[in-house]
Amino acid sequence: MIFKPFLVAEMSGAMGGVVASHNSGGQYLRSRVVPTDPQTANQVLVRNTVGTLANRWASTLTEVQRGKWLSYANAVLLPNRLGDSRRVSPLAHYIRSNTPRVQSGAPIVDDGPGLLNLGDFDATAAGISADGTTGDVDLFFSNTDSWATTTGGFLLLYLSRPKSPTVNFFKGPYNYVNRVTGNTATPPTSPSAGIAVPWPISTGQKLFYQLRATASDGRLSFVSRGSTIVT
Repeated sequence: MIFKPFLVAEMSGAMGGVVASHNSGGQYLRSRVVPTDPQTANQVLVRNTVGTLANRWASTLTEVQRGKWLSYANAVLLPNRLGDSRRVSPLAHYIRSNTPRVQSGAPIVDDGPGLLNLGDFDATAAGISADGTTGDVDLFFSNTDSWATTTGGFLLLYLSRPKSPTVNFFKGPYNYVNRVTGNTATPPTSPSAGIAVPWPISTGQKLFYQLRATASDGRLSFVSRGSTIVT
């Protein structure tokens, strides 16, 4: 049921057995559902990584390093579920920036970012194509992006499992698949071809993907999303 609240402009979150949220159609209420916990390998990795990074923050980082993340947190706001900007803690930024790096095998960045922004990449030039015969995808990007022209920067690729071509919306889960590595001397060439998909794909299926860039100083871009039909 979609409705327009009269007492408040927007609502988000749960109360009792009801969840308030919104989408392109407007505000709506739904019954609260407690999700199952399948304990997938990806979920376990992320949870363990968050714990490891929190311990590292407390026991390994210096006061100077934590101070740099504090400066970053004070300057760089993140959107909440309603799209409003909000400040998050320096620890939250540290974990947000480094979890994908650990997930992809990239080195952890302990020093706070030198530039006070989220970093970015040219999402208009980025995307994938998928081949049902080889089971591979090709990843396209602009190799003039800052992540590509700096050693220590990476472009991270996440994929859904194959879906029916009639599916138009997909929330997740996405699985980390591979990365493209930046290099100051010799930026990578687009496309990065022949990236193996970790499950069978067939011609006519649809793959949803997420891309995000991580800079050499740890800045993590927003997510770019899209989909492609397997050929």
